[in-house]
Amino acid sequence: MRPQLGEFLQTRRAQVRPEDVGLRPGRDRRVAGLRREEVALLANVSVDYYIRLEQGRAANPSTAVLSAVADALRLDQAEREHLRRLACTAPPAVPAAAQVRPQLKAMIDAMHELPAIVLDRLSNVLAWNAAATEVIADFDGGAPRNMARLYFLDPSARDYYVGWDIVAEGAVAQLRRGVGRVRR
Repeated sequence: MRPQLGEFLQTRRAQVRPEDVGLRPGRDRRVAGLRREEVALLANVSVDYYIRLEQGRAANPSTAVLSAVADALRLDQAEREHLRRLACTAPPAVPAAAQVRPQLKAMIDAMHELPAIVLDRLSNVLAWNAAATEVIADFDGGAPRNMARLYFLDPSARDYYVGWDIVAEGAVAQLRRGVGRVRR
């Protein structure tokens, strides 16, 4: 049992009004703020699970669930960290920054006629050659060093990439795959 977790969630739940999160306030409210059912609905978890969480009986709540509850309760960064500590979950794993081996960089540099880039699992551009600078983007000159950002935020991307919608779907799929590997 983790009584501090329950107390924390109850006090934060009492501070959020239903109309603050797009719900109707209702007439016969016995609690100040949100009801447990409303928090569960907003966090997309079952009511039973949220009750167990608030009672400190939920074993090892995931960071995704805690994040969803934090969003539902509109917690700031300090409160989110406190919630995580109370729930005794480990901080999300942050993988080490990917590195490009010198041999790979030399290989793509030697490809004078072909644009070549090296991406990490989240589509960050780790290395590129001169042809890629000419054809894709000038990564040294301020272009975003993330292909997903380039696809979605560069105003000319929709015109430049034939079948942009297919490119965008692929970018989103790649990001989902990359994020999924971190959470495991």
